[in-house]
Amino acid sequence: MKKLAVVLLVSFGAMSASAANWVAAAEDSKDGIYTYVDTESISTQGKYKQAFVKMLSIPEGFFIISLISYDCRSNPRRSKPTYAAQYDLEGNVTRSGLITNNDFLPVIPGTLGETQANMICNL
Repeated sequence: MKKLAVVLLVSFGAMSASAANWVAAAEDSKDGIYTYVDTESISTQGKYKQAFVKMLSIPEGFFIISLISYDCRSNPRRSKPTYAAQYDLEGNVTRSGLITNNDFLPVIPGTLGETQANMICNL
């Protein structure tokens, strides 16, 4: 019985530590900028949706992973980043922290941000 409990505990721990499911959301290949959404992280928090988003800038040599909330009901849609971590292309953290500006800002039509907001709000 003890062995079964240990196996179950390890199984549940492995499930909660599962890898992210990064799905391409938008790209500007001319400028070398690509965005991805972790579809496993999309959730509804009150009246907002939130998800982890990764923005990769090849020319600048970094990527940023942000936790962003979306007001999918507003027109235009609005977004608010709450936390971000920046990495070099080898995966080393170069900076991270809470984003203190807690205002929702409009998602600008025709941008990579609009494409990613539409993807998150429609899932």
